[in-house]
Amino acid sequence: MSNSSEVQNGCTKINGTSVKKVFSGLKPGTYAVAVVDDQNGDRKLNKDFFGIPKEGFGISKNPTVSVQTGTPKFRNSSFKMTKNTTINISLKYSLDP
Repeated sequence: MSNSSEVQNGCTKINGTSVKKVFSGLKPGTYAVAVVDDQNGDRKLNKDFFGIPKEGFGISKNPTVSVQTGTPKFRNSSFKMTKNTTINISLKYSLDP
């Protein structure tokens, strides 16, 4: 069994309360998506001294992200992608309690 990965990224301006981003050319498989509300435009997720995000973020399957749980594992945020898969990601502006 081969272990391969595929990475795509892109920027989309937020207008209103939702954003739609289409990734094309992906092969069917298991994927995870991370989203950042890059408020200062430096193209990265800014964190404080303790590693806590200072900007909005979201992860596919909307897993709990707290000091106790840390960064979600791939298995907790991944989903099976077929030809036309739509996922909804809620942005968080603080860690979960």
